[in-house]
Amino acid sequence: MIVKVCGLREGQNIRDIEAAGADWIGFIFYKASPRYCAVRPDYLPEHAVRVGVFVEPTYGEVIEKVAEYGLQVVQLHGAVCCEQARKLRARWSEPFRPQNKP
Repeated sequence: MIVKVCGLREGQNIRDIEAAGADWIGFIFYKASPRYCAVRPDYLPEHAVRVGVFVEPTYGEVIEKVAEYGLQVVQLHGAVCCEQARKLRARWSEPFRPQNKP
């Protein structure tokens, strides 16, 4: 089983959750969410997989956050077209996978 915790925004919370054994830590990049991560935390997971959670993002928004946060997985929600998903996947030489750390 993979344990994923989303919505963390404070560095110490991220450290604590990672130390508790979370496998994946998700950052919410949906402005309407109360858990929206508007500012990069002062700590990013070093052992847990970094996941970006997006709702109907633009291609540019995803690319920006992947670079800024060193995301290893992108989770798309809403009316995301297949073409956009293919374009995002094609942006990297290998598919998004947890072992492909930046």
